[in-house]
Amino acid sequence: MTEIIKKIFLEDWKGKLFSLFLAFIIWLLISLGEWSVYEVKITIPVNFKDLSHNITVFSASTNNIELSMKVPKKLEQDLKRTSPELNISLSQFKAGQIIVPVSRKDISNVPKGVEISRINPSSIVLNLDKLVEKFVPVEPVIKGKEEMDKIVVDPKRVRVLCPSALLPLLKTIPTEPVDIYELRKKKEISTSLLLPDPRLILIDSKYIKISLEREE
Repeated sequence: MTEIIKKIFLEDWKGKLFSLFLAFIIWLLISLGEWSVYEVKITIPVNFKDLSHNITVFSASTNNIELSMKVPKKLEQDLKRTSPELNISLSQFKAGQIIVPVSRKDISNVPKGVEISRINPSSIVLNLDKLVEKFVPVEPVIKGKEEMDKIVVDPKRVRVLCPSALLPLLKTIPTEPVDIYELRKKKEISTSLLLPDPRLILIDSKYIKISLEREE
């Protein structure tokens, strides 16, 4: 048994030592490669939250920011899976123009070990506006309508929350297009409203009934 052990460890010991050394070097290179750090730039969305119930973001200088990040190669896939995003709380602000600094602490879903080296832009300019409740007439959009067709909508108007700056421009809210021949066939069709501006908030149901006025 002793002879066998000696043969294993001592026979061609230089070659075995060299192989062991070579394996160590390969392992070291692989390990260093996995932890080598490189810089990447990614664009992430900005989420505004905690707004007062009667305040809205009327405009923003940007809805995305660019991050420069130092990422170990080993964490590259983790970064792709987590999808970082910026969450800015606006609970303390009132209507008007404000400048909000972008802080690293507001950026979520960054894997541990990834370093944020630069944020661009470093601040965001926001215009906050008051929301006002308003009743707005519904405008049925009919394809192929003729003068003799008397269109009825139900309800005739709906309630929306509207930024005060948009009030003078908000005259009607259109529906999705309805074909007049289909309406004549079915007598009544349910369709949806199409809000003309994404900053409007519909209070009532978005579904509208359109029918032809019955002849007496």
